[in-house]
Amino acid sequence: MQSKYIIRNYQPKDYQAYIRINLNFSKMSAFGRIDSLEVLTQMLKKPDYQPAEDLFIAEADGKVIGYINIVPEIRIGRVVLDYLVHPDFYDGSLPNDLISQALKRAQKLGVKVAHMNISPAELATEELLLNLGFNLTRKSRELRIDLRKVKIDTDVKYNLKYSHLKHGEEEKLVKIQNSCFNATWGYNPCNVEHIVWWLNFRRNCLEDVIFAYKGNQLVGYCWTGTNCSYDHKGEIKGRIYMMGVDPEYKGCGFGRELILKGISYIVNKGRNIIDLTVNSDNDAAVALYSSVGFKKVESSLWYEKTIEPLEPE
Repeated sequence: MQSKYIIRNYQPKDYQAYIRINLNFSKMSAFGRIDSLEVLTQMLKKPDYQPAEDLFIAEADGKVIGYINIVPEIRIGRVVLDYLVHPDFYDGSLPNDLISQALKRAQKLGVKVAHMNISPAELATEELLLNLGFNLTRKSRELRIDLRKVKIDTDVKYNLKYSHLKHGEEEKLVKIQNSCFNATWGYNPCNVEHIVWWLNFRRNCLEDVIFAYKGNQLVGYCWTGTNCSYDHKGEIKGRIYMMGVDPEYKGCGFGRELILKGISYIVNKGRNIIDLTVNSDNDAAVALYSSVGFKKVESSLWYEKTIEPLEPE
C-alpha cells in the first residue's frame, strides 16, 4: 500500500531533495536531459519562472517523491509542464494529482494552453494526458549524424562571412533569433536576460554561437553546443540547438551553408556525434538536415490542453 502524500509549493529547503530525485531518475524533458547539478540549479533561475509558485513538490513520510514544474511562457499564452514521480508511486493517483495541480496554476496565470512533451514510449503518461483532456498537437524528431560513418563534403565555398558571439553582442543574438523564429510554433520571444540564461543552462561558451553575414548584414546564426551529453559508450556529443536564416533571405541557400559551418565547428572541437531536434511538420528543415546526413534516432510527442479562463469573482 502506498504512503499518503501531500502536494505543496516548493521551498528552498527542498533544494537537495529536488536535486537528488532528478539525478536518481533523470529523464528527457522539453528542456533536454536534466542530468547535472549545474543544469538543475540553472533551471530554478529561469527568467519569468518563480519556483515558490511554479514548482510543486509531492512529499510522503517527509521524503520528496515527485514534482511538477509549470514553466510560464506568457508572451505566447502557454505553460510547459514537466513532471517526475518516484517509480514506487507512478501507478497510483500522484501523476494525475500533480498535473491537475499544475493546470490550476496555469489557469491562475491566465494562459490559453498547457503543453507537455513526452516520449512515445511513455504509454501510461499518454493515457493519463488523454484522460485529462490533452490532445496530441505536434511531433518532434531527434536527428543525429555520426561523422565517423557519414562523409560530408567539407570543401565548401562559403558565400557568407562568419563571426562568433562576443560579450556585449547579446542583443544582436536576440534580434536575429526572434526574427528567424517569431512565426514558429512554440517559440517564446526572448530578450537579453533569456539569452544569458540559455547560455548558462546549455553550458555554452560564447563562441558556440556563430553569426552569418552577407556583406555587413546579419542574415542568420547557428547556436551549437560542444559539451552537451554522452552517448551509450560515454562519448561526448555535440548539438545544434538552433539554426535560422532571416526570413528575407530564405531560399538563398544560406541554411545549408550555415548547417555545414556549424557541423565543421563542432567537429573541430573533437565531437563526432551531433544531435538536433526539429518539428516533424517543418518539411523544409527536415529535408535540409537529411540532405547533409542526419538520421532520425527517436521522436517525441507534444500534447496540448486548452485552459479555461477563471470566472470573475
